[in-house]
Formats: sequence, C-alpha cells, structure tokens
Amino acid sequence: MAKTVLNDWGIENCGQVGEIVFHLVQHGILGKSETDRPDDFQEIWTFTEAFVTPFQPQKTTFAIRKIRRELSPTPRMRRKRKGDSASSSKKS
Repeated sequence: MAKTVLNDWGIENCGQVGEIVFHLVQHGILGKSETDRPDDFQEIWTFTEAFVTPFQPQKTTFAIRKIRRELSPTPRMRRKRKGDSASSSKKS
C-alpha cells in the first residue's frame, strides 16, 4: 500500500524520498548527523525492492505446508461397533 500511496503523491524513487527527509530536517521536524546528506538516498533501492518484493508469498511457504501435511498424523479409522449401518446389514 505504501508504494501505491507514494506513487499517487508523485513520489517514484528513493531520491524523492531523500528530498522529503531533508525538507523535514530543514524545518526541524527531523534531525541529522554531520555526515548525512541528500545523496545518501540516491538509487539505494527501487520501490519494487522496498515495497513489493518483501511482501510477495515465498515459494518455500508452500513447500513447508506440504511437508507439514505429509508429516501430520492421519486420523485413526473408527472401529465398527454393533449397530453401525455397515455391520448391521443383513446377508441374503
């Protein structure tokens, strides 16, 4: 959702995020160290790397579920009791 919102605001890369951060620094909302500079935000990551890829389902997730299903104990067969429909059928 962050990518969608930022794109809707016209923010499409990390350089633009850096501009926002440094505007907030200039207005005293955020602080910075002496070594911080706007170039620190230049093409560090793409929005897809930051906001899409980490939230995609992992293939290993499905494999783990399959293994768990295979390892889980199967329910025991119910023993037939007198009066059950299968045992009470009459032979002709």
